[in-house]
Formats: sequence, C-alpha cells, structure tokens
Amino acid sequence: MKENILQLDECIVDSLLNSLENYVWWNNLKNDKDIYIDIRKNNELNVYYNGGSILRIDKNLHNIEINYKFLPVKSKEDYISLIIQDDKIEIPKDCINITLNNLDKNTIKLIKEKIKLHYCNDSEKGIQARYALCKDEEQGVFIDTEFEYKNDNLRIDLVYYHFNNNKIYFVELKTKNDNRLRDKTINKENELKEVVQKEEEEKIDTQLKKYHEFIKKHKSDLVEYYKKIIKLKYKHNLLKKDIDLKQIDFIDIEEKPILLIGDADRDFIKNYEKHIRESKTLFYKTIKENTSYRVYRGSGSNYINLDKSQIQNIYS
Repeated sequence: MKENILQLDECIVDSLLNSLENYVWWNNLKNDKDIYIDIRKNNELNVYYNGGSILRIDKNLHNIEINYKFLPVKSKEDYISLIIQDDKIEIPKDCINITLNNLDKNTIKLIKEKIKLHYCNDSEKGIQARYALCKDEEQGVFIDTEFEYKNDNLRIDLVYYHFNNNKIYFVELKTKNDNRLRDKTINKENELKEVVQKEEEEKIDTQLKKYHEFIKKHKSDLVEYYKKIIKLKYKHNLLKKDIDLKQIDFIDIEEKPILLIGDADRDFIKNYEKHIRESKTLFYKTIKENTSYRVYRGSGSNYINLDKSQIQNIYS
C-alpha cells in the first residue's frame, strides 16, 4: 500500500483552532483583514502578513515562535519562542524586554511596518499576499501558500480553488521583472538588448515540469489533503471567501501547474506577447478587464477569455 506523504490530522488541527479561539491575541490576528493563516502538513499553523511569516504555532500550543526579523531585536536564530501566560502571549523576559501587548492593534501595526522593510507591496512576497487575501478575486479562493515537500526540494507559491469547475490549481508566482520570462528587455533608451540566454530562460519550464510530475504522482493524496484544508479553514473562518461546502467531496486537481505573472500589465503583454505565446509554459494573465480574466496558452490562440460565470478548460 502506497504511503500517504501528506499526513494531516483533521481532529488535531480542529482541536488546536478551537483552543486558540480562547485567546485575545489569536482573535486579533485572525480578525485582521491583511493577515492570512495557513495550515501545515505537520498539524501546525503559519500566520502571514505580506508574505512574511509572523508566527508559527505547533499542534499542542507548546511552542509558538515569532520571526526575529519582524521585531526590533537581534538573534542568531530565525525564530524566537514565545510563552503563553494565562491568556496572554509574550516574549520571555530573559530573552529581551519587549512586550507584545497581546498582539493588539498597535503592536500588529508595528510588526507590519517591520515586515514591509523586508517584503514591500511590490515584491514577489507582497504580490503573493495580495492573491492569498483574494482582494481582486471573484471566481475562486486561494486556499494555501508556500506548499512545501522537502523530499523533492519543492515549494509552490499558491494553491487556488476555483468555484465553478470545483478544481484546485497549483500556482507558481513570478513578477514581470523576472528575466526568465522573456529573452529581451527594454533599457533606458528603449532599445532592445539580450539579457537572458536560452538555457537560463528554460529554468521556469523545468521548475513547472517538476511540479507537474509531483502533482501527477501524488494526485489522490493531494485531493484528500486539500479537502481537509478547505473544510478546516471554512469551519474556522480562515477563508477569505464563502464557498459551497457540498462541492468539496467531489473536488478535483489540475495536474498542470499555472505560472502566474502577478503584476503583468498591458505594456508587458505588448512587449513580450510573441515570446510568451511561443513559450512552452502556460501563463495565467491576471489583468482584470470588466468581468473577465485573460489566460495565455503556450500554443493556439493568443488569449482565452474567462468570464466570472463560466470558465473554459484552459488546458485543452
């Protein structure tokens, strides 16, 4: 019998999330419209702002860690362990004399400002957060970020659930300034010059091909895993959109990952249309025009337009 590589105990995570409801600091984080929370394979939680992981919470509430980069402290470790006293969460006094004030609004604001020094809104992490929060999304909801499987040295930026076709898509995020997306760029004098060799620009294709093989190999495990994730997030109000829970038992996963150019604009499309159209990879265009999205394919027609009421099969 094949071993399930994506172990997630629904009861343990459910119990953890129920326990957290008793803490003011948790509800302060959960109710912040700019913060999103992801469930991990080891039955733990990650709390994010602008792509920066603020807290890691273990399954028994025995270990809660905050990233030192987002506090005015220096540390040799990536994370500092926190303690829960009564219903409050604080940094141990022998570590540094800073109070978290139960992560009240002002404290969260200070942490956000610190995170933005590392991950600004226009950075890849900042753009990832915008999608995770579903601020411009009407056809579905992003249900996970930073999906990781260390055995295959694999980390996928976003996982998206589309309402109408009841399907999950794995999404690799790039920005338009990633030179691997094109073989030419425009310099200050608006002259075209070569910046990337063929072998370099194929790295994204190689990356997506690896993801495709992983999804295909573990598709059944991934379906069951994300059924649990969606149900847990829905039950505990961690999704940024309302969903029809009756559909989840019949959910499917697309084996081909999508490459999302998160900040693509019309100038980008105009300048690199031919190169993108001829690329081996699938590009998901995110410019929203009235009620439609544009999807690039590696061959065939330039665009497939998807309106919000009916999605076409973008992989045909």
